[in-house]
Amino acid sequence: MLLRMFLDNYPCTTSRFGHSLVFKGLTTAPAILLIHGFMGSPYAFTWLGRQLNDAGYTVYVPRLPGHGTNAKDFLASTWKDWLRCVCDTYIDIASKHERVFVAGHSMGGLLAGLIAAHFNPEKLILFAPAFMTVDKRISLAPLAQFFVKTVPMQPISLCHESEFKKAQADYLNGVYVPKLVDLLKLMKLATKHLEYIKAETLIVLSKKDAVVPFKVHDLVHEKMKAPHDFFSVEESSHMLIDDSEREQIAKRVIEFLKA
Repeated sequence: MLLRMFLDNYPCTTSRFGHSLVFKGLTTAPAILLIHGFMGSPYAFTWLGRQLNDAGYTVYVPRLPGHGTNAKDFLASTWKDWLRCVCDTYIDIASKHERVFVAGHSMGGLLAGLIAAHFNPEKLILFAPAFMTVDKRISLAPLAQFFVKTVPMQPISLCHESEFKKAQADYLNGVYVPKLVDLLKLMKLATKHLEYIKAETLIVLSKKDAVVPFKVHDLVHEKMKAPHDFFSVEESSHMLIDDSEREQIAKRVIEFLKA
């Protein structure tokens, strides 16, 4: 598999970059690895992480290299750093816990899928997984990076934590085209590995997601051979893990994990 070759040949250099969130739970309960998305931060999972922790789980939310600090750090990181980070984090968690579940949002869903394809956790949750995007211009990024470094973006809020606001003011003023190339590589790699996932999987989507189209449902259903189920909400944005229907999502996720 392509992922196995990557793990064998790409050494860890930045897996300790930045800070993570950890919510300690019951020692008898499984641990959960939550992976945030592109240009995001562990703080995006603060609310859901606490709900899972209240249900008894120990929750780990690593900060992906280059994320949640500033533009310089972000531009210095690559998709290989992001993938290596979550692989090392999973290995570390698995050394402490008998059972580990994995979940990810958006690009974090891609990374979670790659983790599942290689390490075969028991359960997997994909929140608005970015196997495809509404904006088709991302396919032009490999060529566009030689002519333009950033493209404008509408102001967005990826979480409500005050610490992350400082980072937002720096590197969320535009989308960095070279990093879109990294995202595109992960999209392609994760799609190729969907068929290798064996974990029981829950995919959570929103019909009003303006970033990941709802038709990603069809792609995942076609490619994934493992048992999987979909849960959809009507009104949430791409940040459905902390939007108006978050209570419904948390309830369904906990039901899935405890089943």
